[in-house]
Amino acid sequence: MKKSLAIFLSFFLFLMLFSCQGGNKIAYNTINYGEYPQTIVSDTKLIEKLNELDSSSINSNGYYSYEGKEYAKVVANPYPTKEVYYSTNRLVRKGRTDYFLVEPIEWRITKSNDATNLLLSTMILDNTAYSLNNELSYKDSNLRLFLNNDFYNLAFSKENNKPIETKIDSFDNDGNTIYTNDKVSIPSTTELLKDYGFLSNDDRYTFATDYARAKGADVYINDGPNSYFYNASLYPTRSYAEMEEKKGLYYVDFFGKLEFTDATNLYSCCSVRPSILISK
Repeated sequence: MKKSLAIFLSFFLFLMLFSCQGGNKIAYNTINYGEYPQTIVSDTKLIEKLNELDSSSINSNGYYSYEGKEYAKVVANPYPTKEVYYSTNRLVRKGRTDYFLVEPIEWRITKSNDATNLLLSTMILDNTAYSLNNELSYKDSNLRLFLNNDFYNLAFSKENNKPIETKIDSFDNDGNTIYTNDKVSIPSTTELLKDYGFLSNDDRYTFATDYARAKGADVYINDGPNSYFYNASLYPTRSYAEMEEKKGLYYVDFFGKLEFTDATNLYSCCSVRPSILISK
């Protein structure tokens, strides 16, 4: 009996050790800051009430206000080449109108000092085109414009402590380092490797909100619902000389790996996991 128990325990410990290969997610501190549409409304009675609202119920952010809460009304445009489902297991159907509750944004505190917190959203919050004309440079991208205008104005409209400028380690098409002083950014490859506290691929991947799925976020359903998100570097930690034939976009895939693409069709859909710096 003791021998059998010992064998079982040894096998159990082996499985535990094997499951930890490559990392697994580590514990981290979070903070709620700002608001954004996230969870789909599934209550049919509430949907009926929201459908009855007219334009007088739309506030300055474009949300419908009802009984002290805000809702975003979206015509779903899901990722085109596969079936994507909401967290309620309902299919995201192209052309259908859905409502999403505006909720506090949860951020991962990635770096903290006496004066500031560097934050990265715990989930993918939106989906928008990286480029409108296959532009590679993040500095000139549609995504950068979206983050510092549409997203910034919606997410932090009620915050007195607005995000402060952040410097992002990025590169131009000639491999020269540039710095973009933005209020909202996405991490560069270098930052994802050294500044955000990720210890493994497992720790780096994340999920898309229902709202992001309605906006086109790709979702890996087998182990999911993981989604990929773009980072800002054109070139990762390898030298420019090694990468000069690979001018494209870098992103974090469904499994948390830092990947590269030169497929221009991917430039039109981008999952957004923003980063901000705020004062304490």
